[in-house]
Amino acid sequence: MTHKADLLTSFFDNADAVMYMKDGQGHFIMVNRRAAELAGLSQEELVGKTSYDLVPKDEADRVSAVDQKVRETRAPLNFKDKLTLPSGEVTLLDHKFPVSIDGYPNAIGGIAIVISE
Repeated sequence: MTHKADLLTSFFDNADAVMYMKDGQGHFIMVNRRAAELAGLSQEELVGKTSYDLVPKDEADRVSAVDQKVRETRAPLNFKDKLTLPSGEVTLLDHKFPVSIDGYPNAIGGIAIVISE
């Protein structure tokens, strides 16, 4: 790994914000430590899962609809959401945005701040 990649990984994993990337089917392809903590899983366990694996169906449907809107419009979206995670109910301020990554068409990224736990 290069020095620049090491710096980015350290930044990503030490941020108190929830940070993640999802593929076009909604599977997490990259998550930081805070995202894994909220999910009650390790980072390795969370990768490959979808919102449907983590929250009740009605909440996962809502998350998926927002993800799809970002994919379709290719525009960032800011919103407030309340989710019931394994760690408990949380309210998040979330910023989702399209990401262009080789091998992952329609990927999206997200950065969320927990405003209540």
